Amino acid sequence: MSSERWSLLFHEPSSLKTVVSSIVGVQSRAEFQVKKLQKEGGVRCTYLCVDITDLSRVCCVSSRLCVDETKNVDESISFVLDLKEMLTALKCMQQRFTIEISGKKNGTVIDIRGFDSNDSSRDTVCSLNTRIAEETNFRPPLFDYTFQLEIDLNMLKDTLNHGKAMSAELVKLQVYTESCSSKHTKCATRFICEGSSTITDTMRCITEEDEDGSIRIKSADDVDNFPLLENMTNIYQGTFTSTNLQNFVIALPGPPKSKLIANISKNMPLSLTYLLGDEVNKSYIKLLIAPRNMDDEEENEDMED
Repeated sequence: MSSERWSLLFHEPSSLKTVVSSIVGVQSRAEFQVKKLQKEGGVRCTYLCVDITDLSRVCCVSSRLCVDETKNVDESISFVLDLKEMLTALKCMQQRFTIEISGKKNGTVIDIRGFDSNDSSRDTVCSLNTRIAEETNFRPPLFDYTFQLEIDLNMLKDTLNHGKAMSAELVKLQVYTESCSSKHTKCATRFICEGSSTITDTMRCITEEDEDGSIRIKSADDVDNFPLLENMTNIYQGTFTSTNLQNFVIALPGPPKSKLIANISKNMPLSLTYLLGDEVNKSYIKLLIAPRNMDDEEENEDMED
């Protein structure tokens, strides 16, 4: 019976494609779960959620994507799909299409359908067989980070691409700060890729704390009056596998001035968050990645410790 079927509608297919593209390099398959979560204004809405970690438990990707419309949906719905098959299905859909994900409760087939809401003459349907869940589902722990900053997404993409061309397997992240006042902090973020040669990219910003405790970040346009790094305090240093970072970053759309929100603390995984759509929907995709243990750096714990 048709009433047994459930469905999720996404009017903007690019966000769904971004989610799948960013996790396909972590594992071959993933479990998607439907959850009711609270968004802006205290309203509870339906989200398509995924939490997945790689086999070495070094990096974890989490996503919360707000669903535009639902039918016969409850929080018991979950399904496991091959990520390459799912990504291929989404690439079959035209950009103007609305995407519908549907299936039967306890069924073994998920239909991904694309259609034009203003033209019912055509649709595209890809039917995917569900898979058995692997032991890669990971409920990310909550970390109490001490510092937040913004990273220019396109600059980071360029740095990682250049590092790959130089056969750099590792990338170093260094963060330096100088307090201007109790509410203002100057921050410099440096990425270093070392391969056949070395490339160093430095991003400068100023963080401002409002009366309500919220943080605003703006670019440091007056670079001439920015302090030298050797005169600033090094609050964070970590070395990461460049492949894990690149697989995540390269999948994110990069219009001008795109930003990643980074949260850092010593002895904790680096957290990189990319907002999907507007802030009201509270949709995001997040990478947690543990730093490598290096002889010349402070020892960092694995995410599971």
